[in-house]
Amino acid sequence: MRVVLVIAAGFASAALSYLGTGLHPIWPLLWFAPVPVLVIAPRLRASTAFLLALVAWLIGGLNQWNYFTRGIEFPLPLIALVLIVPAIIFGFGVLCRDGNGV
Repeated sequence: MRVVLVIAAGFASAALSYLGTGLHPIWPLLWFAPVPVLVIAPRLRASTAFLLALVAWLIGGLNQWNYFTRGIEFPLPLIALVLIVPAIIFGFGVLCRDGNGV
């Protein structure tokens, strides 16, 4: 049951982030994107909470993949940097909220 909740929270956060960002965002959804991960994070180990937040935000950022690769033709290392850095920051933010410390 716990694994299902973790997957559901990650999926919900990723979906809200995916729809709330990009070239044509539904921006109010972005306000709610962190909530599912933040709700379940205190029940998880710090490493699991960090990984869940990182993966959810990274998946949410993939809505700009076609724009980065075909629209403005960023090099792949730069695309990885643009997508991974915000995901890492969100992961650390979840750790700070979680109370487990960084």
